[in-house]
Amino acid sequence: MKPKLKSGMLIQFHNKEVYMVINDHAINKDGWLNAEYECSYNRDYTIIAVSDVLITSDLQARHWTEETLQKHLLWKPEEEEEKMITVGDKKYSESTIKEALKEYVQD
Repeated sequence: MKPKLKSGMLIQFHNKEVYMVINDHAINKDGWLNAEYECSYNRDYTIIAVSDVLITSDLQARHWTEETLQKHLLWKPEEEEEKMITVGDKKYSESTIKEALKEYVQD
């Protein structure tokens, strides 16, 4: 179960960005966001890792990195079995289908 976010924790989102939690906000060098709102409504802001509350020099912004987060890792979601898609009589992983479609779909 994901822990309740507290000031001083580092969190990493699905988009790989690392933020420091301060009150109800997630802050990094580029700005801030309302963590609770973004986590609820934006897939790029799905939390994939949470550190324990940091102390001493790890609280400095230059230490808000994936390396520091992993050093103090408190929570990471359990690996989910990848979804399989059946096409005819063959099964393909969802990621395989997505990669194949990227070649044919342009933004």
